[in-house]
Amino acid sequence: MSSAVHPIHLVFGPPAAGKTVHAKRLAEELGAVLLDSDEVTERLIRGGLALAGMDPDDRDSPANKAAFRDAVYETLFDLARSHAERLPVVIAGPFTREGGDADWPDRLRERLGVMPEFHFV
Repeated sequence: MSSAVHPIHLVFGPPAAGKTVHAKRLAEELGAVLLDSDEVTERLIRGGLALAGMDPDDRDSPANKAAFRDAVYETLFDLARSHAERLPVVIAGPFTREGGDADWPDRLRERLGVMPEFHFV
């Protein structure tokens, strides 16, 4: 896979902090692709939860997180890397666990092919 050439911005923080509002504004300013974790994967997660006999509106249970959290984030990173070959990208998601990892920026740089710019909201 080739390296990203355009910047990737990562907007993260706790629920209801204003991540989506900030990410939309930033994407508009940059002419960037916006990849919001809820918007990109909402229908797939609801379908998967329903098939598993779980509440399709569940977002916080350990079972939901175990089944979907990593897949959602990896999907966002795959899409970001692909789009960054042509345009700047803004990713919006909680990334609450990752935000506390000291080596997360380096892992993301390796994963994305570029060091993302971080925006904590």
